[in-house]
Amino acid sequence: MEQLCEECILALACFDYIAANKIATKILRLSQQLGNVLLKLINCEGMFTQLSFLKPKWFMRKDDFLNTLYINLGEEVSREAENLENAIQFGYGANVDDYKTVPLLRALENHIKLRQGQIHIYRTIATTLPESQTSTIILNDIAGIQEMYDAMQMSDQLGLLGSGVGRELVILRTLLLTRDAITNFNFKDACINLYLCKREFKEWRRVTQEQTYLEKTSVKSLDLKDSSSWRFSLFSSSSDKTSKPARWSGSTSSRTSIDTALPHTMQWHARLLSSLTSKMTLYFMDILLDRERAATNANENADALWKGLEIDYHAQIVAFRRRHNAFSISFIYEVTTDTPFYPQGYMCADTPYEQPTGVHSFPFIYAFPNQPKDHLPNTISIIQGSRIKLLDQRAGPVHFFDHKIGYTYYLLRIDSHVHMLVIYLDRHANRDTATVEFMEAVAAGLRGTEVFKDMMRME
Repeated sequence: MEQLCEECILALACFDYIAANKIATKILRLSQQLGNVLLKLINCEGMFTQLSFLKPKWFMRKDDFLNTLYINLGEEVSREAENLENAIQFGYGANVDDYKTVPLLRALENHIKLRQGQIHIYRTIATTLPESQTSTIILNDIAGIQEMYDAMQMSDQLGLLGSGVGRELVILRTLLLTRDAITNFNFKDACINLYLCKREFKEWRRVTQEQTYLEKTSVKSLDLKDSSSWRFSLFSSSSDKTSKPARWSGSTSSRTSIDTALPHTMQWHARLLSSLTSKMTLYFMDILLDRERAATNANENADALWKGLEIDYHAQIVAFRRRHNAFSISFIYEVTTDTPFYPQGYMCADTPYEQPTGVHSFPFIYAFPNQPKDHLPNTISIIQGSRIKLLDQRAGPVHFFDHKIGYTYYLLRIDSHVHMLVIYLDRHANRDTATVEFMEAVAAGLRGTEVFKDMMRME
């Protein structure tokens, strides 16, 4: 029975619930108590990895429903472990398998506690992001669960199933740290956390797909390459995948290369990772392009950066400007006192910080075809005079026509620091529908709106 239990836990760690159910049914014939526990655990794990617990179920939230299932299962596991411990201690009805079953049950009890913490994390992400500009509260919650995980030594107790929980926590943490770093124009932290997330995700997928165990289900899995073709050393890749077509189609989300053989949790991780990679490429395009050229000793253009990415914001901007005759499309970073800003995205530790002032506190981080510096004073005035409307994501872009010079400005706040700016050299008496739709679509993509909504509709 010990071997069957190991095979069942391994199948569970690889998200092969069909195989795990078959093995648990065999265990049920040998031990009704342990078999029932494993079958209930498999059911709970399936609901968890499908993210179905985030969807409403009649008059109660499914996350509460799944949490209740885990609580009840945890209590049952604790009782069974205690009964076996008493049988072993007092010598009545105990057998050889009981000595090995008790540690397994205690390990499953710890696993269930961690899952309850993860349910809380996913629920908080789904209900607070992307509206929340920072992930501090969620990151603190993840840190608390990671401390619990380390204290429990789960990888030693449950092998791949235990280490999988740890990997998932690392992936969630680095995804949120990457998101915050990009928002704060922190190139160094964004690079480090994006790299760590990619490495952890690829390794987790690799080890789960390479395992062999009883009743293994044959599932065709995509052999996905790295989603980025950045060539400087931190993101070395040989991907040949072409990027999303340049023509803007009204959408800035893509699922074309997500491996559907993965559980829904990992599919969602991959979508958020792809979304953040594209956002980072847009915000740090000039910095990345300099590093591309240094790494290749060639005069690379912007297309080299976007090759292989799911969402090519630069190509969409180029296509929209050409079709609608916009003078300029750019992104402006608003420097605030609570977040240091460095034009190169980082600064050496011993370098004193001097906060930019005046027009320098509104630097362009992206502009096509060129930075409209002559329009910056006007733009700053519009930003400062339209604070309330810009803070309301549902209000759409601010539309302003300058009667003195005859130019039209559209401004939309992307996140806590960045504003998107579209300038026309002619009069738009009313808001242009195509411009509004384009800006709102780009903003939704950069905020990750659709990615976070996906959590609620993964089934």
